[in-house]
Amino acid sequence: MTMTLDLYRTIGILLDNAIEGAINSIERKVILSILSDNDYHIVSITNTINQNVAPSNMNKNGFSTKPGHSGIGLTFVEQYMARMPTISMHATLMNQNFTQTLTIGELHNDLSARRRHYTTKAY
Repeated sequence: MTMTLDLYRTIGILLDNAIEGAINSIERKVILSILSDNDYHIVSITNTINQNVAPSNMNKNGFSTKPGHSGIGLTFVEQYMARMPTISMHATLMNQNFTQTLTIGELHNDLSARRRHYTTKAY
């Protein structure tokens, strides 16, 4: 898969939002994990937050947790994802940790037989 400017912009928006969310939290932590194989890439961004935001609200046009902000960044991400069938995004919120995971490329049924084992640690 060719990495496009829109993909880099998407990752940049997600990282920027993660940093802004972490700044307002007690722990102020952002973890970026990138896993790669020949057929796919996984970019996972986890940040601490101090508020409960339903991941389903994040894709609504104009949604923002920042006062006076237009919220167009996440709208761009949603529109980009709709155009890209080989990219998916999953978001979870657990114990004040918000994780967004982008899967880029094709995941095959036999992936588990070929997958290298990765360990991610937060310091």
